Amino acid sequence: MTQPSFPIRAGAVDYKNTFTVDKDDISETKTFVRMPGRPMHNPKDEWFELVDDLEGQLLGLCDGSVGVNDIMTQFAGMSGDENQQFDKITDYDQVLFENIIRRLIRLNEHT
Repeated sequence: MTQPSFPIRAGAVDYKNTFTVDKDDISETKTFVRMPGRPMHNPKDEWFELVDDLEGQLLGLCDGSVGVNDIMTQFAGMSGDENQQFDKITDYDQVLFENIIRRLIRLNEHT
């Protein structure tokens, strides 16, 4: 049996937030990251835009000490439902798991 691997980022992460406010006072915030220690780092295209806060949180957790199961438990615990049964997989859990895996793959490809 193969030992589970823990997601780990390639070195330090630089975060950059930008925001734009238009004439109607509607603002748009974007978060970008770069990882100069990444083997495939390209200085010409070094900033990568995160889709949302979930990606930023996942990137912060990927320090090599936390497994996907622990990440899932942490995010599933954020639902606020104290009566949640952990022995039963709900549709919410399935969608959350798929989102986390999809985001981890995307982050692995780009950061």
